[in-house]
Amino acid sequence: MTTIVFDSYALAKRLKEAGFTEQQAEVLIVAAKDAMTQLATKDDLEALKKDLTKDMTIRFGLMLAAAVGMIVGLLRLPT
Repeated sequence: MTTIVFDSYALAKRLKEAGFTEQQAEVLIVAAKDAMTQLATKDDLEALKKDLTKDMTIRFGLMLAAAVGMIVGLLRLPT
């Protein structure tokens, strides 16, 4: 997981200068840190892509096998 580093003290100082209370600044900083820990990395996305590709390949194969089975079954019906 990628870590994003930022100067929370400097951010708090800027927020206070902009009129935020100390409590508001702290809440925003904690929320920003929480949001940054939820970011997906390129490796996360690549792993998800591989999982989805495998899953879709299996599903497509099963649907194709079912369709062929139905066609064969319909062709064997007495006319």
